[in-house]
Amino acid sequence: MSTLQQRAEEIAEELSYLDREERFEWIIDTGKELKTADDFQDHELVKGCQSKVWLRVWQEENNLRIIGTSDALLVKGIVSLLISIFDNATIDESKSFDFIEWMNKNQISLSMQRMQGLEGMLRRIQG
Repeated sequence: MSTLQQRAEEIAEELSYLDREERFEWIIDTGKELKTADDFQDHELVKGCQSKVWLRVWQEENNLRIIGTSDALLVKGIVSLLISIFDNATIDESKSFDFIEWMNKNQISLSMQRMQGLEGMLRRIQG
């Protein structure tokens, strides 16, 4: 099992004990420690997001490195989830992991507008 998959399963295990409302509270709480928008530049804004999302994605050897933030609490939590799962994963791991399927499996549903933004974030991460 890949490291990315292990991290995703650990988070899923933690979420499995929470009801829907608690899941969203947990996601929001995870985002509270992310950097502020002041740490990012305009070219790092993700297009297609309803709220402002900044993602900086780069490679170190064959691993992805990711930092990011948002101006919206829930989205900031989603960014934090993405970072928790994808940061330091290999390029191949990141491209083969279906984050949206993982969210559905873990009963994390977003509005259509937020899903469009999430797809933009995933395009930035997965290339």
